[in-house]
Amino acid sequence: MTPNQYRAALDKLGLSQVGAARLFGVNEATSRRWAAEGTEGTVVILLRLLLAGKITAADIDKVR
Repeated sequence: MTPNQYRAALDKLGLSQVGAARLFGVNEATSRRWAAEGTEGTVVILLRLLLAGKITAADIDKVR
């Protein structure tokens, strides 16, 4: 996921970079890095599922 796609996904979900860091259980610097450099793997899958309405933030919290 490119940096622009990551930031757009957060915007559509109403998440700040800090909020995304909390949701995914990473530090704020990691979320800022994803916004600058992009991301891959599990975070991309989770963001796509969130955007599609297949899961909620509460679902993520349950498995963390």
